[in-house]
Amino acid sequence: FYYDTCRDELEKALQDNFKTDPDIKAYLEKNIPAKVKLDKKVYLYQGTADTTVPYPITQSLYQNMLNLGTDVELVSKPGETHSTAVGNNIVELANKIDGLMKQ
Repeated sequence: FYYDTCRDELEKALQDNFKTDPDIKAYLEKNIPAKVKLDKKVYLYQGTADTTVPYPITQSLYQNMLNLGTDVELVSKPGETHSTAVGNNIVELANKIDGLMKQ
C-alpha cells in the first residue's frame, strides 16, 4: 500500500511521462524509504494538514517501518502543515533532540 500510495501521489505531481523515464524509475526503486529495517529509533514528525507530504503517506511509511521491525514513533501534529509542523514546535523538537543526545 505504501509504495502504491507514493506512486499515486507522484503521478499527480510529476510530468505525464515520468513513469516511462528510465532514470526516474530507477531512482524511485532505489530511494523509496522503508525497504529495510533500521537499527536506530526513528522519529517522524508530521502535520496532518501537510500537502507537501500528505499525512496518509507518512502513516503508510510508519506502518511499513513497523512491519519491518524498525523502532519508529509517529508524532502527529494536528492541523500543522509541512513547514508549521517544525516551525510551531521548535521548542518541543529541540527538547527531544537534547534529551536524545544526553542518552
